[in-house]
Amino acid sequence: MVLTIEPYVFNAPHTLDGNPTLKMAAKRYTDADRGSTDGITLLLAHGAGSPLLKAIQDKEQWEPTLDKMFEAQHRKVGAMRIREAWAFDWQNHGDSALINRDALHTRPRPICKRSLIYVSGRSRL
Repeated sequence: MVLTIEPYVFNAPHTLDGNPTLKMAAKRYTDADRGSTDGITLLLAHGAGSPLLKAIQDKEQWEPTLDKMFEAQHRKVGAMRIREAWAFDWQNHGDSALINRDALHTRPRPICKRSLIYVSGRSRL
């Protein structure tokens, strides 16, 4: 089983208050051996709790779990299949924080959670 990982960057919705638009980094995971269009799509986010854990709270934390899940579906016949999984970095975490570095320094307001809903509804998921 080969897990294919593709990086993406999504534009968050424009703000009405003039703040810079932020971007959201994501990764798409698929099983290169299967290539099926059937199955479910998983949308995964990370926790955003303790500032002490912020360094390890990013989309890549899902990779060991996804590897095991995709591998397990090779061993089960007739089970529900995972077609793809998407893992997102919140706009001030991981790769998203690097992409948004300048905008985050000048942003006076907190980041709106509607961005994740916007991305999941507007993408080709």
